[in-house]
Amino acid sequence: MSVLLFLLGCASSGDNADSGVPFPHAEKYKEPTAHGAESLKYGQEACLGCHRQGATAPLCSSCHDAYPHPTGWLAGEEHGKHLTGEAGPAAREACTKCHGTEGLQAPSCTSCHASWPHPEGWKEAGNHGVYALARGGTGACTNCHGANLEGNGDAPSCTKCHAGYPHPADWGTPEKHGAVTDRTECWLCHGDGGTSGGNTGVTCRTCHSSYPHPADWATTHFATVSKLGEQVCSGCHEAGFAAFPIVASCGGSCHGVAP
Repeated sequence: MSVLLFLLGCASSGDNADSGVPFPHAEKYKEPTAHGAESLKYGQEACLGCHRQGATAPLCSSCHDAYPHPTGWLAGEEHGKHLTGEAGPAAREACTKCHGTEGLQAPSCTSCHASWPHPEGWKEAGNHGVYALARGGTGACTNCHGANLEGNGDAPSCTKCHAGYPHPADWGTPEKHGAVTDRTECWLCHGDGGTSGGNTGVTCRTCHSSYPHPADWATTHFATVSKLGEQVCSGCHEAGFAAFPIVASCGGSCHGVAP
């Protein structure tokens, strides 16, 4: 009786006999490589003659929560929703029924996202940081992490871990990067102490020949100033800048000049 109702449901719904999809369906048609392959081959409309709201045939969404995909699904803020976090593994597993199953034409994630799903240890700067740098910056990350890398759905923002990143356009000025009080955050990308360059290849000394200061700087900096001039210090120690204005720290603290 159920088979009869199913057949009647299809017949009454305007089933297209020229759709190319064979009916009755073959054994194990529920397997993605069977019905999925034909759906991709003939198009969704070939299936929706029977598998639609109000018909007796089951809806695609009875097994696939997000299928058929709505208009605009390719946008990262749409298909990328809920693929991370605690529910992420189950959501990604649901996608692989079609995307990544051998024998199907549904594209894999890596056909658009070379680094997704992210491999183990991706959070380490030597992994995601190197990946971004190798591609000329963070543009490769914006599809999921938002245009300004402020997060997108469940994809975290860069600033969740890096308060000063992505750096603004004027980050190179001392007033900006020099005002950072917790420099250990900088070392994640620029190497321990800012002396090795880390993943970026940029050290503090790339711009500041005498910084970071060595341990004996209090007694040796005079020779550097005598050789290079006071201007080498003014980039960071200008009056009113950061925590070490030159008048207060050099004048009042050590050299006896009133601040």
